[in-house]
Amino acid sequence: MRYDLFFSTAESIKTDGKIVVPSHYTGETNFIIPDQIVNFCINKFSLLKYKILDPMCGLGTIPRIINALGGHCMGIEINENRFNAALELVNKTYLMCADYLEVELHENSFHCIFTSLPFDWFKNSDTKIDPKYVIKFNKLLTDDGFILLDSIPFVIRAGEKWAVASKQCAYLEANGFILDKVIRFKNAINVDCSDESVIMKFSFA
Repeated sequence: MRYDLFFSTAESIKTDGKIVVPSHYTGETNFIIPDQIVNFCINKFSLLKYKILDPMCGLGTIPRIINALGGHCMGIEINENRFNAALELVNKTYLMCADYLEVELHENSFHCIFTSLPFDWFKNSDTKIDPKYVIKFNKLLTDDGFILLDSIPFVIRAGEKWAVASKQCAYLEANGFILDKVIRFKNAINVDCSDESVIMKFSFA
């Protein structure tokens, strides 16, 4: 499997693992990408020159950082509590509270989709994830566009452990994309009970 090969040979970057949480937000935080990883990706993939979409933006970390540096990133979040918390840190011009599948966006209008897919989707191996999410990724990206997927190798929750990144990779590769690169991050602060996270880069197959 391409993921296993890319993961085993991937460069490993040490990070502080620090996250930024809005002051009045009291929900779970294990889905938040550390600021240092976003900044690394901005430099690694020259993201400030592109129009970027985070269709499942959570507390808005990715649009917050990219837009603060002069880039252009639109964030969409379906959860109203997370959306309202994100407004504390992100200009509302760059945020929408909606199901991204229902938002009318121009096709081929984003050069990069930078996001994370819910880890719980990939808990059961026999569960087939609806391809509609990735099909819309395909429609929204420019011809030379790419996906940056923030993930972790494994999740450990309530005594259960399951692979995440490899299953996400299989899901994207089954629906029109191919894995180009894996970057590993050793985080000083655990992310979802793991001290390691990954960024996976995908392009059109």
